[in-house]
Amino acid sequence: MKILLTQHPCAYSPANTDSRQLVGYQKMMEHVPDLDFVFSTSRGALLEQYLKRQAARVANRLPALAGLKRELIFRLGQISWLGADIDHHRPDVLVSYGQMGLVDRSVRRVPVFYTGGLMTDDLLRARFGAHGVAEGRARQLASEGRKLDDLDIYHSHTNASTELLKYYFPEHAAKFITIPFFIGDLRGISDEDFHDKWLRTPRRVVFVGNQARLKRLDVLIRAWTELASSRADAEFIVISNFADGPVDIPANQNITVRQNLSHGAVMGLLRSAHFFFMPSDRDSYGLVFIEAMALGCAILCSNMEVQREIVVGNGAGLACDPTNFFDVIDRMRMMLDAKTPEVWAQNGRRAFDTTFAPATVAQQYATVWKDLARRKVR
Repeated sequence: MKILLTQHPCAYSPANTDSRQLVGYQKMMEHVPDLDFVFSTSRGALLEQYLKRQAARVANRLPALAGLKRELIFRLGQISWLGADIDHHRPDVLVSYGQMGLVDRSVRRVPVFYTGGLMTDDLLRARFGAHGVAEGRARQLASEGRKLDDLDIYHSHTNASTELLKYYFPEHAAKFITIPFFIGDLRGISDEDFHDKWLRTPRRVVFVGNQARLKRLDVLIRAWTELASSRADAEFIVISNFADGPVDIPANQNITVRQNLSHGAVMGLLRSAHFFFMPSDRDSYGLVFIEAMALGCAILCSNMEVQREIVVGNGAGLACDPTNFFDVIDRMRMMLDAKTPEVWAQNGRRAFDTTFAPATVAQQYATVWKDLARRKVR
């Protein structure tokens, strides 16, 4: 069965979540061998993706272009130059990740599986401010609504997004499904390693975030500094390249900073960690939460819909308001002083095994794609 991926990972930076997902799709063949993935490589499609990505990068780096950035988020969501790829590969299913692949289906009969989502109110508020929620919601509804007649399945990674889609577009409810991210190279910690690390002291807290300010490392450091005097049995490891600016790190507080680590090295530190703290200002998802759950960490996340669904809903940790210092320090103290914090970590492992493990997720995708391939396209 041949799957044409409308995006190419070269349009993104290697560490980008979108790039990781696109590259990761090919690892599904380890679990479902009869899948065959090809990328969109026609010059027109690649040029279109490249120009859109560069425009987004410029807008991200220049605060004065905040208005342009908002327009880009809601308007640059379609890829038009796919005809050559479809004619060349003759795929069974077209998979569009984040940007909708436009297809004249009166000429090319191919079912379309689109991955997207509606921002939750909390995420809209974090991105555009309280006064931007209504405008942001209206813009996104217009953007996503234009795509619904031209696709067969609209896939989101979270129930929070799927439920919003069903609420705003009830006439298309049958098209909306939820399947988690596929993280093909992720393997859970073994029972033996899990039990060994939770017997060890000092307790190890890890933060991972390339954009340290966005991920609210400053608030975590301030809270840790107040707690550290009574927590000689704990250490804090900060993993960041500080891409959005420096954060003051005090000396003599059991804090270690690690930069320019490979993904494997980051996973190694998470595997040794007891806690993973990252109450980000905004995260549309946060793959690192799933990674921390798989590797046996108790988690502190932000009190936003998607993170509550992934972490708190699975009993894997606590949520806090990253804009409220007292809420952050209270939750940190609660977790560090808990008699059996490994219960949160064990719940997270269980959720990974049952819901997020690569073999499980791959089968969910494959089932939907195979059903689509059997359908008669309108």
